[in-house]
Amino acid sequence: MEVGEYTVEVGTSSRDIAVTATVELEGDGKSMPLTEWSSFGEWSADPVGAKVVEAVDAAGERGALPKLPDNAMMRLFLNSMPINSLPTLLGAAGKDLTAFMLEEYAKLTK
Repeated sequence: MEVGEYTVEVGTSSRDIAVTATVELEGDGKSMPLTEWSSFGEWSADPVGAKVVEAVDAAGERGALPKLPDNAMMRLFLNSMPINSLPTLLGAAGKDLTAFMLEEYAKLTK
């Protein structure tokens, strides 16, 4: 369970909520594993995923992978899309980038 504020609603149906309560949970320190369906923003926010994103940026600087767009508008778009959509943004090289991210994540989470 992730740390945060959660709302609990009780009712006879989703259209008839009788009671609402908000609880703050400390979380258990665990996070959901990242997948090809996780957004680039989720990868960047995750402690292990952030290391993979750093490796992607370094590989892009070396020319081993495509360099990701660095302007604010493109990053906003990129952060909201799952990484398996990178080919839509980057063409065929996006497949290589997605594969690299998944392989690096697998190495770091063994």
